[in-house]
Amino acid sequence: MPDFENTFEFEYKQSTMHHLQKSSDPKLLLLSGMHGDEYEIISCVLAYIKNHDAILDDYLFIPEVSPSAVAQRTRKNAWGHDTNRSFFVPAIDPEVAAFMKIVSDFHFDVCIDFHEDADRTKGCYLYDSDVFSAQQLTHLRAAITKTGASLYTGIDDPADANLGWHIRDGYISMPLKSIPPIAGFSGRWLLEKNIVKRAFTVEMPGQALPFLKQKLVEAIITALLPLVSHP
Repeated sequence: MPDFENTFEFEYKQSTMHHLQKSSDPKLLLLSGMHGDEYEIISCVLAYIKNHDAILDDYLFIPEVSPSAVAQRTRKNAWGHDTNRSFFVPAIDPEVAAFMKIVSDFHFDVCIDFHEDADRTKGCYLYDSDVFSAQQLTHLRAAITKTGASLYTGIDDPADANLGWHIRDGYISMPLKSIPPIAGFSGRWLLEKNIVKRAFTVEMPGQALPFLKQKLVEAIITALLPLVSHP
């Protein structure tokens, strides 16, 4: 497995963003640690990479998109920002600026951004910037439920003005045009800048035991890998 690289040390506050990169032209972007209170998933993704690196498509993995928030175990970072509401140009948040600096020269086929929904015990769901066929969706849902998790149906977060979307059986198609620019989502910025062709935001059940989260990471990455092109 490649070694971590130090990529950006922020001025004024001590924080360093690391990443793992396999090959000079990775087509898979893996993210975690966007919010510091969703830290358990970081080790799950790292364990997946460690165990599957030899057969895994060329990737770039940023385990802590907001390292200061992860250090604090808080949703907002050391600058008082929710990182996933701060993707604007020019970037005023140092961690967002660091992230942009890392990924801006790449062109990924797929981004999988792992989050944790603190309200869920077993329910898992994901946003897709494109749309699956019925056959693909059946396969994805089967892979998730095989882990012992369930497919969440309901509103993601009615208290968030930029969310309030209705999830059905663990899935929602959310193309770029449906995402308000004011939201400041990382996925919108990645798509708008043509850094990724397709973006998935995965919401893990935050209250689940670590072994279930680990199984879900493996199931979801394995299910989505066929979307990465092979030269």
